[in-house]
Amino acid sequence: RALRKEMTPEDLVGPLIFLCSDDARMVTGHSLVVDGGQIFR
Repeated sequence: RALRKEMTPEDLVGPLIFLCSDDARMVTGHSLVVDGGQIFR
């Protein structure tokens, strides 16, 4: 379900911090789509 708001650069900060952290050390070969559900529009 698409979110009803425009995406801002600040919306990417959380996922980017996660992917750059040690918490994501086991995440390999995965595409993380951060688009607010726009793919489902």
